[in-house]
Amino acid sequence: LERLRASEMRVGTLQMLLERKEKIEASLRENEAALRTSAHERAVEAEEAAARVRLLEGDKRNVTRERDEALRQVEALQEVVADREEAERSVRVAKDAVAGE
Repeated sequence: LERLRASEMRVGTLQMLLERKEKIEASLRENEAALRTSAHERAVEAEEAAARVRLLEGDKRNVTRERDEALRQVEALQEVVADREEAERSVRVAKDAVAGE
């Protein structure tokens, strides 16, 4: 009878350990699934961020190109203004020379 009780206790302990093991395994499966989902979401977010970076880099190149073109136009206009001012000075000098004769 004593051996029977001891066996029943061992069986009860083993059943309790088996239930605990099953709960731990279920928890591990849930955690693994959550980690896979999280990793997938992070990968998607990283790809979206990389796409935004590529777009912003393209925008930056366009803005830089437009700025450089605007600067070239300003320089060309400054040359035109300088040429006009020089022409006006030459005309004044010529007028003064003619008036002085």
